[in-house]
Amino acid sequence: MKKTIISSLSSGILLGLSMNSIGGLHLSPLAWIGLVPTLLALRSSDRHVRFMLSGYLTCFSFLLMAMYSFLPAYFLGGAALILVGGLHLTAPFLMLYFFHRRLGWRKALWMLPLLWPAWEWFFLQSKLSLPLMALYLTQAPLTWLIQYIDIFGYNAISFWLILLNVLIVLTVDDWQSIISKPSKKKKSAPQNWQEKYAASFVMKRFALILLVMFMPPLLYNVYVQATLPAKLNGEVKVSLVQANTPSRATAHDSTAAIDLFRHIAMTDSLLVSAKPDLVVWPEAAVPSTMLRNEAVRQIIFESVVSWNTPLLTGTFDFKVFADSTQIPPLQRYLQRDYEIYNAAALITPQLAWMTLKENLDIGRLKIYRKQNLMPFTESVPFSDTYPVLSNLTLDLGDGANFSAGASPKTLLFATQAEKLVKVSPIICWDLLYPTSATEAVGAGADFVAALTNESRLGNKIATTAYEMEGFTRLRSIETRRSIAKCSTTGYTLFCDPFGRVYGKSPWWQQQVATANVQLSSAMTIFTRYPGHFPKACLIAVMLMAVFVLRKRSSR
Repeated sequence: MKKTIISSLSSGILLGLSMNSIGGLHLSPLAWIGLVPTLLALRSSDRHVRFMLSGYLTCFSFLLMAMYSFLPAYFLGGAALILVGGLHLTAPFLMLYFFHRRLGWRKALWMLPLLWPAWEWFFLQSKLSLPLMALYLTQAPLTWLIQYIDIFGYNAISFWLILLNVLIVLTVDDWQSIISKPSKKKKSAPQNWQEKYAASFVMKRFALILLVMFMPPLLYNVYVQATLPAKLNGEVKVSLVQANTPSRATAHDSTAAIDLFRHIAMTDSLLVSAKPDLVVWPEAAVPSTMLRNEAVRQIIFESVVSWNTPLLTGTFDFKVFADSTQIPPLQRYLQRDYEIYNAAALITPQLAWMTLKENLDIGRLKIYRKQNLMPFTESVPFSDTYPVLSNLTLDLGDGANFSAGASPKTLLFATQAEKLVKVSPIICWDLLYPTSATEAVGAGADFVAALTNESRLGNKIATTAYEMEGFTRLRSIETRRSIAKCSTTGYTLFCDPFGRVYGKSPWWQQQVATANVQLSSAMTIFTRYPGHFPKACLIAVMLMAVFVLRKRSSR
């Protein structure tokens, strides 16, 4: 048992380190061997308790290192995420035990690369999904290696990563088997022949593993670099305003108005020296709904007219129920006659001028409503059906018990050269789910603007910001769209269709980042069929499970 615990903790530490970087050097390759100690410790075990304990210790220590930054600011919530997330990631180990008992350890290992992505995808469809807790995120910085996800999606990274660990485990197992066998050579043979033979075997096997596992992704990377530029459709200049807004500022807080004028002042200074085609403010930069608050709307619209530049900003939106019989159970329990949305609005100079001077209906303002809400902060899972659960919501400063939106996926603006461009805004947690980006591309988006707010948990969440950068890379490669990510406190950055980050603003500083953003019309296989790979893995697992059960019953 002691050996199992040590091996499991070793695996968790390796995986946790692979989510971080030291001096700008990404430690992602540590995940290539991260599961090796745990799997080697389980090869002689035939107890499900051992598999569960080993899997949980591995995943718990991995998540503890990957998400430790949640704990200082939100101890109970962070601890709950780590504890529950460990159980979630333990499921593939229990499924591995099922096949281990029926197929043997070595054959069962070949099922693990199918089990892991199938479970990841299946769990992501549930309301309790925890996309921050994923092995595939460890490989996001290695853009030269993961270009194939525009075909297979993010789950293919988990498949590749687990398969690499399995091949290494099998090689180590064979090496240990060779050196432990009694010598059959003549007495005249050198005494260390067995060690030399084992070393030669391992070197040849590892050379084969490197060839099989790395050559196809590298060749595909070369192919993408050569062919994708033909599908890019010019550039637009975008400016991202990172105002370094203080943590926990709300619409009822005096700092909210200060933050709004800070964004305006920084944009005023920006336009003195640069003339972008679009200015982007982060999530909740406008701490009110422009549809209902005339004073805030007047300030914002007058600014946009003076800038003569479109503005995409985070804000809030409401839906008021005129008929009390239409109020949903949750809103009735909260004693509201409205639903509140975390939203983004695109304000063009033309719309602003016509609204101010010609009393244009403000309902013409196009607003995107956030679709994927952060659990237990913006919304509690299942609270729509059981409203009493809404009492578990933690208000981190921007309100609570939001509703999920269903709104336009793309918004239209004109560049300085009068070229019409479609941008798709996605808000914070939307980045974690590929459907937000794939649906935007399906609606014709030329690029994506991600509006995030990392200020909610204070200035100790650099790890979380690092993970959000990883999700930005994955979404760019999967859809072959540039992403302009604007954050309250960092990281504000640009990401091209190859997943390469540039124009990155330092963490926890006031800064405006301006850069050219490539437009794309590419339609990837993953965009067209986003769930085909994990579904294939799931079907394969189910067919194999039926096969082994029928084989057992026939015996």
